[in-house]
Amino acid sequence: MTINSGGGGTGPVVPWTRTDELNWAADRAVLRDLKKRGEEPSEWLAGEYRELSARRKAAARG
Repeated sequence: MTINSGGGGTGPVVPWTRTDELNWAADRAVLRDLKKRGEEPSEWLAGEYRELSARRKAAARG
């Protein structure tokens, strides 16, 4: 599978890898834990998760 990495249909084509999937799942687990404790995630973590989620969604669309 390949997808555009930059959003908006521009940028180099980047494959969605198993490492990306594991990073997405790990970020999601941390975010869920923070939410359960009523804490806010760092801007970096939230941004990283948004980026990976967008790439994951694009990869699922093919």
